[in-house]
Amino acid sequence: MRLTQFTDYGLRVLMYVASREGEYVPTERIAKIFSISQDHLLKVVRRLADLGHIEAKRGARGGVRFQPSARDATVGEVIRNLEPQLLVECFDPNVNQCPIAEVCGLSSLLRRADAAFYRELDRVRIGELMPPAAMRKAWPREDSKASRGSK
Repeated sequence: MRLTQFTDYGLRVLMYVASREGEYVPTERIAKIFSISQDHLLKVVRRLADLGHIEAKRGARGGVRFQPSARDATVGEVIRNLEPQLLVECFDPNVNQCPIAEVCGLSSLLRRADAAFYRELDRVRIGELMPPAAMRKAWPREDSKASRGSK
């Protein structure tokens, strides 16, 4: 399974703002750190805000801020909410066009693999991905310069 860029960016944003808990982080900073287009990032941020994982605030002192309740969301939960896609067409009876779906052994194998994938991801909560102090050390130096300049 491969996650879409949208979901990958969503997880990165959550990890980043979690390392800055309580602080509004400008989306421009996040876009620069991860080399993401501002337009694409804003779509990700909007979705994360709709899900209640972050709070977005406009204006000069605005940005995005981690919602403490997001610490308890599992990684699997976040991925399901950001990427509500089925692994293969035959998993959705409304669009399935496969003529062998009724007798196919691949379908049950893929269902078990999909379930195992999410079972693993559901074992870890967003707040457990990385301690905030270690996370802050992982960001590029320009991030720490930007942080010092804004205080």
